[in-house]
Amino acid sequence: LKDRSVGTVIRYNWIEGGNRNLDLVDAEDDPTLTSDPRYRSTFVYGNVFIKLEGGNNQVIHYGGDSGDTDIYRKGTLHLFNNTLVSTRSGNTTLLRLSTNEERADVRNNVLYVAAGGASLAMVDETGVVDLRNNWSKPGWVDCHGALQGTINDLGGAVTGASPGFVDEVAQDYRLASGAACIDRGAALHAAVLPAHALGWQYVPHQSGELRPMSGSLDLGAFEHCPGGSCIGLADAGFASVDGAASSEDATAPADASPSARDGTAPSPDADEEALDASTVMGADASPATAGPDAATAPDLAGVTSSCGCSASEAGPTAGLWAGWMALLWSVRLRALRR
Repeated sequence: LKDRSVGTVIRYNWIEGGNRNLDLVDAEDDPTLTSDPRYRSTFVYGNVFIKLEGGNNQVIHYGGDSGDTDIYRKGTLHLFNNTLVSTRSGNTTLLRLSTNEERADVRNNVLYVAAGGASLAMVDETGVVDLRNNWSKPGWVDCHGALQGTINDLGGAVTGASPGFVDEVAQDYRLASGAACIDRGAALHAAVLPAHALGWQYVPHQSGELRPMSGSLDLGAFEHCPGGSCIGLADAGFASVDGAASSEDATAPADASPSARDGTAPSPDADEEALDASTVMGADASPATAGPDAATAPDLAGVTSSCGCSASEAGPTAGLWAGWMALLWSVRLRALRR
């Protein structure tokens, strides 16, 4: 998924394949976007990222790719409560931050690589990465090359041979009873609350559910719920920074229709340049092919993804559909190569 917009939110998706899973780069030739304060903050949470063999070994690129570093994002990528599974036999790099003026707050994620622990690098070369309460195999490295940025290990790391998935082979990445990732999460960054509190979680495929609560926050995209004893996060209040609490309405967001919870989406007219669950068009909206509801979507050959994305400046119909992008429904696109 490639994005050049402002106010970017990517949440509660299953994104599999592609050169990079996410490419969050600069808004070229559009000073209106690059001067917007929302351009400096990006929120990525509650997603499942599957990194496959072939292509680039980087999972997420944040910053820019035009070469004009003055218009790069130069802000903070908030990356929290995601589950990364890399099936690569070689190296995997979590982040490429384009310059040392890009920063990532990385917390409460499951960062699983099938290869040895040293095959996982946190950053390509540059940028500032703050790590807090993530699971990984022991032996991960700052980078696979020469580090020119900064890695801040702020504690709470959990390591082991396996995060404790229910069934890795079947791609059931929920946490099994006794998993080391249960109740090991840190409070969310103050900047993400209350708008981006964890209220939902992905259900394979094309659906979702309210994220339950049992004890402390679990690592990754899924909360373990033993014996149906959980309650919704909203029902208990959600512990934020320094123990403060914020609550999130346990019902669907105000702009949701009854279809929002079951993975379905509104059907824009086929003749509109509309957004559907497969895309957010940024300033460089690319040629598109028909999406599942006859709306337009970028050519995603080799990529399987669903998108709960939203962007404030996403294209001519963003005002109509950006609200839908922020909901917890997910539409999984099968690769065009099939």
